[in-house]
Amino acid sequence: MFWKLLIAVSALALLVILVLTWISSTAYRALLERELDNRLRDEAASLAVVMADDWPSEPNEATQSLVHRIGERAALRLTLIAADGRVLADSYSKDAAAVREIESHRNRSEFLAAVRTGQGSAQRISPTVGERFWYRAVRV
Repeated sequence: MFWKLLIAVSALALLVILVLTWISSTAYRALLERELDNRLRDEAASLAVVMADDWPSEPNEATQSLVHRIGERAALRLTLIAADGRVLADSYSKDAAAVREIESHRNRSEFLAAVRTGQGSAQRISPTVGERFWYRAVRV
């Protein structure tokens, strides 16, 4: 009888621990995602203010250098995109020539949402870098 009771209580305790672990990890992930989303939104808004008066029409070295420096300091990948989806600058690219080689972003979900509503976000593996990113687009 003792062993049966011990096994039942142990199984119940293990189940409770697993459920609590799942609940806490889910809540923690949601908190981290909210914080990251807020940080991305704030960085995008800051970049929009910096670039508002001098938004480029084509990739150029001055804009590319600025976006690269800001991206390094913020520890984020920043990409400026024209209204038609062309990439104008990218903090992961070494120069304007490399930026010109990046495919258009016009069909990406976060870009389309930003065009429609002013902002959008998505999570996926970057075709350019091959790493998982959380994308946040803000219309300027």
